[in-house]
Amino acid sequence: MASVTASQLRSFNALQRPERDAFGAPNHYHFAVKALPGGVPGEAVFLTNPYNHHIECEGRSRISPLSPDEQAKIIVPLLLEAFVNRFDEPGVIYQMGSNMEPFAPFTWSTTDESLAQAVSRRCQAIGVRRELCDVAVTTAEELGSAEACWAKWSKSLVEAMATYNLPDDGVENIEMTCENCGFTPSMAKPLHPCTRCLQVSYCSVECQSANAEAHGLKCAADINY
Repeated sequence: MASVTASQLRSFNALQRPERDAFGAPNHYHFAVKALPGGVPGEAVFLTNPYNHHIECEGRSRISPLSPDEQAKIIVPLLLEAFVNRFDEPGVIYQMGSNMEPFAPFTWSTTDESLAQAVSRRCQAIGVRRELCDVAVTTAEELGSAEACWAKWSKSLVEAMATYNLPDDGVENIEMTCENCGFTPSMAKPLHPCTRCLQVSYCSVECQSANAEAHGLKCAADINY
């Protein structure tokens, strides 16, 4: 079972916590435990902002059979990992603004009240700063948007696995090229998809930033929530 390191906790607690993103959308994240699609074994923590459709999917474990408190022991490290180590990778640039540093959620929520309470207790127990320990229950409107994000993301993953004959342990081997510079990925340097539309990928933050204006209108047109 993953655990939160002292360094990870310090980094998370030090993150800025803007109320809105660079485009004015609420900095709110919904998280849920989801069975991985396409016959991939295990479950993951799916994390999305239902207002700007930014998506993260962390971990691969058996989570749902456990009690809420045991689930929280797995979920909390993955949530902190997402914000500390993932949101500065390609994929976040278009949604959050090219100059934005890693950030903590202003608010976050999940659908199950008992799980929300368990995650809140776990955050308090390990020393997450107080204002980040409050976990709400996701509203119906937020859940509808989050489920649409999950449906689109999981469909894209299944299609990618079928198209590129991917193994069931990840999507890093997709034979695509960087939308901006044409770089061909390798295991050492995989591409990262635009997390808003999942239709194009980039080899670096710089390439995604350079292509943001050209990709922006097409990206918005590809999303039909």
